[in-house]
Amino acid sequence: MAQRDTTPNFSALAIPHDPLADFQAKMNEILSQANAQLQQTEHHPPQSPPLPPPSETEPPPTTCQGRTPVPNTSWYGWPDCCICTPCFTSFAANTPLVPLMPLQNQFEPSPTVCDMYSPRQRERYLAASATGNVDELLAASRERSAVYTETVAVILEREAEREAMVARAEIMRVSAGNNALIDAYSGMESLGDEEREEWRTDAGGVYSSWNGVVAEREGEEADALWVAAVEGGDGGEEVARLEARWAGVE
Repeated sequence: MAQRDTTPNFSALAIPHDPLADFQAKMNEILSQANAQLQQTEHHPPQSPPLPPPSETEPPPTTCQGRTPVPNTSWYGWPDCCICTPCFTSFAANTPLVPLMPLQNQFEPSPTVCDMYSPRQRERYLAASATGNVDELLAASRERSAVYTETVAVILEREAEREAMVARAEIMRVSAGNNALIDAYSGMESLGDEEREEWRTDAGGVYSSWNGVVAEREGEEADALWVAAVEGGDGGEEVARLEARWAGVE
């Protein structure tokens, strides 16, 4: 008598399409992309382009840069009253003070600010041209330079700090997104596990891993940095005060 085959036929129970496996595969792909983006951001954070090396052959700016310091370019005038090439060409070149200038297309690698973009300074220059005496012009320029150091230089520093906060916020957002993906993936892996751990935060968040907690904190830090950069806080009032003081001598 033939015996009946009682071996279970598991192939008959096979699921032709597993949506969970598809989801996990998609999560792996997203996670890999997020990791790559985070590493690139951390190793190459946003930053200002480096200053070019000093070069006497480097062409000067074609327009005056105003109160922005300019490195690696040539100057006219006096050490206490520097005139950029565009201002010299368009304003000072044909005046009686040119022979009195110790700086004649003098190359200077360090950042320098033009003194002659200001209408007030140009009035002083014309007055000096009429008398041939540059003492008052240079004295006013020295005073103006001292105020610049106490005002505009601080303003430019605050602007750099805001840019750094924005860059830091962007890095934190990328990291938060990365950790959130890891937490979501951990949650999918622990589906059906009655003993799986849960991570809770004071803000009411519930996560499947510590990465979820980190993602929440990084998101909060990124938001705080962004608000600080945009609103400026007390720094905004300080900048307004410094701008007003600089306007009095500019």
